[in-house]
Amino acid sequence: MAEADEPARGPRPGWPRPGWPRLGWPRLDGRTAPRAARPDRRTALRLGSVLVLAGVVFAFVAALAARHGFFDLRVYYGALNYWADGRGSIYDYLLPGSTYGFTYPPFAALAMLPMAVTPWQMAIVISVTAAVVTTVILLYWLVDPVARRQGWTRW
Repeated sequence: MAEADEPARGPRPGWPRPGWPRLGWPRLDGRTAPRAARPDRRTALRLGSVLVLAGVVFAFVAALAARHGFFDLRVYYGALNYWADGRGSIYDYLLPGSTYGFTYPPFAALAMLPMAVTPWQMAIVISVTAAVVTTVILLYWLVDPVARRQGWTRW
């Protein structure tokens, strides 16, 4: 094949389009992506703020629960281990030094059963993480429809 028959390499005719500034991320073909194709500084700051806020919420939930010694978690963790070890019914268990025992329905016991095979510290991490993730998901489900109706941006 002759060299004259090969298509010309390089930017296509009319590139960049009129009105498109040559700003943005470089592309593999040498052209530049439009400015709207990359996140702006405000989006990055907002995302960073959300991540910092999530960390603060995680620490707050952990500290608040730690103040009471993760009391509820100790009851459920103890009851699940009591039941999983075959020492009796899950509803027979009482936390030592208290009158509190497992009060959830059997489905909850099955859902929490993985805690019986984890160490205490891991059960705390799983519990706090699940609380924060569930809160974020519920807030999204509740706030997103309102934000869409009002025309607010998600960030």
